[in-house]
Amino acid sequence: TTSNPTTSNPTTSNPTTANPTTSNPTKNPTSDPTANPTTAEPSKNPTSSPTTPEPTKNPTTAPTPSPSTKPTNSPTSDPTSQPSPSPVTPTDTTIKVELLLDDYPEETSWSIIDTCEGGGEIVSGENYTVAGEAVSVEVTVPRGRFMMNIIDTFGDGVCCNHGQGKYEVFMDGLLVADGDDFDAMESHFFGNCGDGPQTQKPTGEPTTNATPRPSNATPRPSSAPVPASFDALVGTPACNDIQSICSTAGTSLLDKKEVWGELNPPNTLDNCADGTAGSYLTDESVESVTVVATDSAGNPVEGVLSAGGFAKIKAVVYAWNNGAGSYVDFFKTSDIVSPNWVPLNSGTSPVGQGGLVDVESPAFQLSNTAAIQAVRVGIRFQGSQSPCPTGGYDENDDLVFKVDMTSASDAVMVAVAPPVTASTSSSQEAIDCPAMVEDRCLEATGCYWGRPNASNRNRVRRNENKSCHEL
Repeated sequence: TTSNPTTSNPTTSNPTTANPTTSNPTKNPTSDPTANPTTAEPSKNPTSSPTTPEPTKNPTTAPTPSPSTKPTNSPTSDPTSQPSPSPVTPTDTTIKVELLLDDYPEETSWSIIDTCEGGGEIVSGENYTVAGEAVSVEVTVPRGRFMMNIIDTFGDGVCCNHGQGKYEVFMDGLLVADGDDFDAMESHFFGNCGDGPQTQKPTGEPTTNATPRPSNATPRPSSAPVPASFDALVGTPACNDIQSICSTAGTSLLDKKEVWGELNPPNTLDNCADGTAGSYLTDESVESVTVVATDSAGNPVEGVLSAGGFAKIKAVVYAWNNGAGSYVDFFKTSDIVSPNWVPLNSGTSPVGQGGLVDVESPAFQLSNTAAIQAVRVGIRFQGSQSPCPTGGYDENDDLVFKVDMTSASDAVMVAVAPPVTASTSSSQEAIDCPAMVEDRCLEATGCYWGRPNASNRNRVRRNENKSCHEL
């Protein structure tokens, strides 16, 4: 019974240890099961999808350009282009004054005035004490029409008998005014009101010591003249101190005519009114008036305006076109209450130059009976000399001043005949009729307003093609 025992196919031929937990069971599960589940299917799909291609590309390209481009471009172009031009603008100009003083620096003072609407004094210099000193003043202000005034109280300028002084004025680096031997006063104009805004002009801050006039300043020495100021009692500019020179230069008191905005019009003792025609700095006007102590020949002297002494008038006027039709008249009076105007020139010589022009009277003798006296400067278009002409383009301005009466009783009064330098007829030959507007043409002698080449009868019959023509 044992030859085919029951153990020939025993239960242990494939025993439960055929897949035991030790030798054979360990080898098989380590190769086959590991290769299939870990690498092929499970590992490829989850690893490639989430980790690499698409998630990485989207955040690396799209988010980065947005902050790098747009935020950077906006602030670098727009904001930068706006503020850059502001520091240097075409509405500002730099004015520089170079002054070399002579041996008597205390005699010299100067100022620059903005003559445009809303302007005023922008810088000045005075009270100098060092002989031969070189002074440099620079100021940046809105563009405008400027007037440079320089005064020497002795009347010999800053050159050449007592030192080699001089002055130069630059605008944006270009020389616009200079001088040295100018007697008592000299004025220059430069710039243009159209270059800048016509609003209130701020006062420029000087970059060096410009010695502006402070309100609490100590009184000036007697050698430095005090500019004229408006005196409401007489209705004109006036100097209330006895001095060698009395001037409105640099004060803007007489700028323009009443119709153009002159201060305190009409600035005449007898209410002589200005004409109402024309426009400022195109047609006639008186811009400043100065009276200076002189000798009988008109040379400035050391000393004050004195009763019985001599003086002359210096003025800045504006003459129309070429000045051929503009005439300046000078008068004096020793009675400021009921003035009797005495002419100082013939009034027959035209200005002869257009624009802003310095003019002066011959020397004249001051009254030895009045402590307060006055002068008048008038400018007119053609016509004849009169203390108060009535032409539309005419203007008159007065200046009141005090004189020293100490030597009045010793003064010898002499008559000084006004010079006659040109005739009215010869001066009117140069009148430019075609350049005249209708109002001026109708006032002009030797011109007519109408059609050209027409008979007297037909010149003004029709309105078309009318203009100003020579008779």
